Amino acid sequence: MLYTKSRKVCNEKLYGRTAGGKEFEHALCHSFACGPSAGSSQTPMELTAARLRYLMTVSALQNSLPRKTRCVDVAVQLGVARPTASRMLAVLCREGMLLQSPEAGFRLSGEGARLVSRYEKEYLLLTRYLREKLGLSGYDAKEAAMALLTAPPCTRTALCRQAARAL
Repeated sequence: MLYTKSRKVCNEKLYGRTAGGKEFEHALCHSFACGPSAGSSQTPMELTAARLRYLMTVSALQNSLPRKTRCVDVAVQLGVARPTASRMLAVLCREGMLLQSPEAGFRLSGEGARLVSRYEKEYLLLTRYLREKLGLSGYDAKEAAMALLTAPPCTRTALCRQAARAL
């Protein structure tokens, strides 16, 4: 009963109506239509721009450094304090996106590598579009592209299609 009551209150706050309202039904349909497609696996974590940025940074460092990827390498690359990087890397390890060992440092797990490969092409496309067509600086284009990657999938796909056509 508490769950139903709290859901009703939440729906009233979000959509101005109870669960039977048209706005709620539209939002529910939209979330199913634009959410992960049937058959694709959902990740247990919420994919934020920060988490994706860390995963992509570890991937780039893993491929470019001759030595193991350390926390300090990630912190320097992202321009954050080492404790901040350490906390986020620990979270990503707990969620199974990264693996850590004394010999190899931080590296992507299978799930982390899958996520990075899924978003990398779109990231490069959006970065190029924002730089060349919209005139953003390299840094701003990278930051905006990273933020856009965490938009709902239907929005992200539409943006990538538009960018591909424009380039």
